[in-house]
Amino acid sequence: MAGAAVWEHYRKGRSGASATTAKPTARNTYLLYLRFQLQRGALTKEHYLQECSLLKAYLEKQNMPHWREFLSLWKT
Repeated sequence: MAGAAVWEHYRKGRSGASATTAKPTARNTYLLYLRFQLQRGALTKEHYLQECSLLKAYLEKQNMPHWREFLSLWKT
């Protein structure tokens, strides 16, 4: 589902689909934040990789289709 459709789905009481869309977006935003912090020197390469590994491990434990797809497309 495209982000623009989330509000309409929420209004119609179909927030489950919205959550499935929003969670990967939030995770991507977090990864972008980590990358930004690495680029500006606020994180070392080791710390950046450690944070990415923690997120990957967490998502692997979720065992849900959208997270499996997310992980399959994740390129470090």
